[in-house]
Amino acid sequence: MGENLRCTSMKIVYIANIRFPTERAHGAQIAKTCEAFVQHGSEVSLWVPRRHTNISGDPVSFYGLRARFPVQRLFTIDSVARGRWGFFLESILFAVSVLLKARRMKADVFYCRDEMVVAILCLFGAPLVWESHTGAWGLFGSFAARRARRMVVISHGLKTFYVEKGIAASRILVAPDGVDLDAFKVRSSKESARTRLGLPHDAKIALYVGSIGSTKGTDVVFTAAELLPREVTMVIIGEGEEKLETLRKHFPHMLFVGARPYRELADNLAVADVLVLPSTAQNIVSARFTSPLKLFAYMASHVPIVASDVPSIREILDDETAFWFRADDPAQLASVIRRVFEEGERAAQKGLHASQKVHQYAWGLRAKKIIDFLSTDVS
Repeated sequence: MGENLRCTSMKIVYIANIRFPTERAHGAQIAKTCEAFVQHGSEVSLWVPRRHTNISGDPVSFYGLRARFPVQRLFTIDSVARGRWGFFLESILFAVSVLLKARRMKADVFYCRDEMVVAILCLFGAPLVWESHTGAWGLFGSFAARRARRMVVISHGLKTFYVEKGIAASRILVAPDGVDLDAFKVRSSKESARTRLGLPHDAKIALYVGSIGSTKGTDVVFTAAELLPREVTMVIIGEGEEKLETLRKHFPHMLFVGARPYRELADNLAVADVLVLPSTAQNIVSARFTSPLKLFAYMASHVPIVASDVPSIREILDDETAFWFRADDPAQLASVIRRVFEEGERAAQKGLHASQKVHQYAWGLRAKKIIDFLSTDVS
């Protein structure tokens, strides 16, 4: 018999085991998803653990939201900084808090990104939807995938992974991440954006936005920066102040802006002449499963994109919307960046095509796709 989660106006409880708000991309993804559900007509509550955050202000102002939803902070012990076992303890306590609260209320959908919470809630038959981003398949992940009513995944690579594990394809929706197109309607000029961030007006800027680490592919960015012509400057926007001094010391030929609020993203991308997406092929999540928020923002910016040629990014971009380089090859990355500046008209056309294609990835369309999926019968 098919399962149907349909209702006139869905009551959705979004459960996220994260520090909230957070400067990390997953916080923005969750906030914009909740906002889009509300704008689609659903009643949404966000449940997060009661953890310390250094971010002042409420999520509405931090993420630049245009719709409000209640945020409920549930008991846990904030032990994440103590390593793997600290995170496990925090997760278990949060999952128990969620279970106790969920048993006392009714919702049409409990929507969750954390496999441990999904697995525990499945024990009492809650109408659970698991949004998976990483291909989790351990004790909790395999149980969650088998027992959740539906799954939402962010790439076709992820869907293939779960289908190969025996999960019915009809229970899995592919919904790539999205972008707030309204944020790109009125943006700063390149000159004013560079002035605001303290960047040189006369440089050609290749920009990467996001976290730094081997799983993000940023090692190739640092090496490629040394191979660029003197007139081209590699700029990174991301990471906290505690890392900036070390980065500036080791890479004096690069410029580091530091972490900036998500609401500034559209304006910050205006500083760039070319945008770099360096996904590594050495990590399965990066190569096959990911759907980076920055990718869709890059597309909306009209700025030419140089992207690593991996399957996860090929799901979204094509030869009409990006310049490609071999994953993990800094020499070719530097060469392709130089080519962008040499082929100005062609680069501008690719930027235009990307900005047109990205309209199908608006947050509102993603929310509608998910709610429509939850409202149909699944065998």
